[in-house]
Amino acid sequence: MASTPLPEDIRGEWVWNQESLTSIDSYVFLRRDFTLFETPQVAELWVTSSHAFHLYINGRHFTCGSMGGVGVRHYVLYFDVGYTLEVGNNSLAVVAHHIDIATYAQQQGERGFWCQLNLDGEPYVWTNDEWLTYPYEVYTGRQPRISRASTFVETVDLKRYPVGWQESDFKTDDWVEAGYTREVIHAELDPYPAFEPTSELVPVRNVLVAGRATCLHLTTHVCIAQAVKDAQGLFMAETFVQVPDNDDETMLYVFCDDPYYFFVNEELVKCQAWREPRDWADPRWDTPRCFQQEEVIDVVGTVILQPGWNKITFLQQVEPDSAGITLVFPALAAGSLKFLRGPDAFGLPGWNVAGPMRTPFSKIHGTVFVDNVPHTSYYKITPCDAAAHLLTYQFDSEEATLPPNELVLSEGDFAILELPQYTRGYVDCTFIGSAGDIVDVVYGNTLQGSVLSPYDRGTRKVITNTLREGECQWHSVEAHGMACIMVLARQAATRITIRDLSVRRLDRSFHEQNLFACSDELMNQIWEVGENT
Repeated sequence: MASTPLPEDIRGEWVWNQESLTSIDSYVFLRRDFTLFETPQVAELWVTSSHAFHLYINGRHFTCGSMGGVGVRHYVLYFDVGYTLEVGNNSLAVVAHHIDIATYAQQQGERGFWCQLNLDGEPYVWTNDEWLTYPYEVYTGRQPRISRASTFVETVDLKRYPVGWQESDFKTDDWVEAGYTREVIHAELDPYPAFEPTSELVPVRNVLVAGRATCLHLTTHVCIAQAVKDAQGLFMAETFVQVPDNDDETMLYVFCDDPYYFFVNEELVKCQAWREPRDWADPRWDTPRCFQQEEVIDVVGTVILQPGWNKITFLQQVEPDSAGITLVFPALAAGSLKFLRGPDAFGLPGWNVAGPMRTPFSKIHGTVFVDNVPHTSYYKITPCDAAAHLLTYQFDSEEATLPPNELVLSEGDFAILELPQYTRGYVDCTFIGSAGDIVDVVYGNTLQGSVLSPYDRGTRKVITNTLREGECQWHSVEAHGMACIMVLARQAATRITIRDLSVRRLDRSFHEQNLFACSDELMNQIWEVGENT
């Protein structure tokens, strides 16, 4: 495939939000308004990002994608954008996402977004510290990863969302100049094969299942990074539970992306990410990596809770952005046991947290004494892992009579909708509700019974939105593959309306197409599926 060369005169810098530089999972809204005094004969745009981005030109969704290259190199997209510009005020608006760890598809690298607009062969607009960025946190941090192959779960606080940020007449009064820039080096840019972007919304076809969801199973969670500011190192979290009468094994699920030891009554139950040292010259040779960068074990386990008081202890390797630990007991009813900070029936609910400890993770051989390390406590109702939390729900289906283009849901209502075909893209819809309402969007391929599971074979498949008052149009930043979408009104003051639920799919019509033909029809079908996804 032919690639359009980069501009001879490369201008600008990589830009990002200064406040999110220390976050392992960061998002940024960027915007640049400019004026044209006459219509250019040629308008060329080059654009790239350290990870994923969406670009709007004059309020129109123009293109999106994930532009990771090889090593420090980044693929650069080229477009003829003359037909999108107009005499007078014009705008470029971007939302971009970066994760500061490697995935299966992309190596770890520095964050940034870069673009350059040339008019009639001369640089006219480029990214620099004059670009504006939205200073408020919209995407909630400390989220678990979708899987070892992918990014982090997307959790959005729409109460802070800059509604209309992509429109050409949007007011940027509370936006600030981009606080972070770094030099663009020609050698780190690779031209991508030229194509024409065609972005279309694929609407859901019909409602497959609708009904009510009820939280039935026992669960508890602890997020040490929320309890201790800038937590880093090995921490202990413990809680106590009184069991009236039980000598049988009880099934449980343990959800955690970080290395941990899990003890019940001083007995080791599960251990994740312990490994032999790999590089003795590394100062952190005995410190395993967090965020599923080490081997993870199956979430399923069993535990024996003895009659009387039981002590549950976690030793967890923690980073400032760690998502925490969630326990789910699928055989026990919600509220059947209380998790308390001490062996006292009138004790406070929650967990005791202590650390950081000096003992390396690899030297743990049992529970440890924590008398001489800082102590605090943790108790929050809001789950730290939405996918794990939704496994505590029972979904009872009813006759589906909802119109697919306008769903009206009360608290606990859910609906599963079908797309015309398997599609990889970005979930897009309009929410109308009250401030603080919570909608979980679950995506996937196949139903398990009458449920679209939020956790499937090691992969979390949920996006959580906390709504603002009134109407808000939203789309996901990361692309996902799906044939069905489930929406759950987990929390609602009155009713929630979801309009025009669809998936934005980007079709790339390359200037030079590759052709494939094989005598094996199966190989031809595989090629066709690859073209569609």
